[in-house]
Amino acid sequence: MSRGQREFSSQANAVVVLVQPRLNVRRVDHSNGTDGAERDEACILCKAKSFRFLVRGFDRIQSRADEFRYYRCEGCGLVAQLPIPTAVQIAGFYPEDYEPHAGARPLSRGKLINRLAISYFYSVDSVARPPLIRAVFRPFSGRIMRDLVEPHGQNRLLDIGCGAGELMAQHCELGWCVTGIELNSRAAALGRSRGLDVHNGTVFDAPFDGREFDVILMSQVIEHLPDPVRALRRAARWLGAGGKIILTTPNASSLAFRYFGSRWFPLEAPRHLFLFDPDTISLLAATAGLRSRYSKTRCEGWIIDFSIHYMQTQTAVLPTDLAARASMIEQSKRSRKRHQLGRKLIAPILSIGACFGRGDLIRAELVAATAMGDSNARFEIEGKESRILCK
Repeated sequence: MSRGQREFSSQANAVVVLVQPRLNVRRVDHSNGTDGAERDEACILCKAKSFRFLVRGFDRIQSRADEFRYYRCEGCGLVAQLPIPTAVQIAGFYPEDYEPHAGARPLSRGKLINRLAISYFYSVDSVARPPLIRAVFRPFSGRIMRDLVEPHGQNRLLDIGCGAGELMAQHCELGWCVTGIELNSRAAALGRSRGLDVHNGTVFDAPFDGREFDVILMSQVIEHLPDPVRALRRAARWLGAGGKIILTTPNASSLAFRYFGSRWFPLEAPRHLFLFDPDTISLLAATAGLRSRYSKTRCEGWIIDFSIHYMQTQTAVLPTDLAARASMIEQSKRSRKRHQLGRKLIAPILSIGACFGRGDLIRAELVAATAMGDSNARFEIEGKESRILCK
């Protein structure tokens, strides 16, 4: 069988597995642990101490001897890396060349559709356009330049975990007043070198008392934080009247996660400490004094590319020999490529899954609970499901 035939067979098998019902991640990666366990750690959301083993994760961008075990809370369904690493350990998880801390891309204006979207929907000046024209673009905002935010309030934006300032610079170009927070000193310095207002630190030491923001972005950040509830609660204090937090994070209920297992790119062990789904995002918001106005999931071509690449170049369980592990990771980096065939085969199924909450990423809009008149919201947790019951 030729290499091309092997690649087609592998990717076709992915399609077959993706459409099989009741697929369980534990059937993808081998476990040496028990299926369920009482632990000393309590779930950060529901405080339950009963967890079910889910998957073994490995650092797939740098060689280390550790493996990282992820469990699902049997109370609310939150997926957590246990035990939760210490601050010193977390700092060591990020290599010098960690991609989100590198340079930033400018706002893409090459395509006509992008230029129209900027002019009629995303630019702060677009609010002066006829409402009907803006309404035409709104349904497509989830597909065209979808990491951007439409004008809101006084267009004051705070980007938490801004990296080198890519989204900050893009929104600045659109007319927003932007501020950022970034823990990594190198990334923060890169952002400041571009003239951006970036605080090098955390939400807990940011000197923003008395300041208000109309939009707070947390793009693929919350899963990195050892105490996401406390961080979200702190961020909420900066919301101005009518303000909102827009949060993007990997989806633990992703259809692709069920197939790729530990080689699902957004697992990103050990840097991702928690994985949420739409239900646990709502519970997270409420625990922090917020309310999820909406959440939707989506699939991304680059996630398919990286996940297929890991499946073809790295074993599900990395070699225990560190030299062999390092060699496998290095070879995987050198042979990185796009997998157009795999994307064409798998993407349609994943796109359908995204319509039912099974996409790879969740995008949620959070507002103050009182902003929606549900200050009397309470929670009821039954088994693995949580829901908000509003009186």
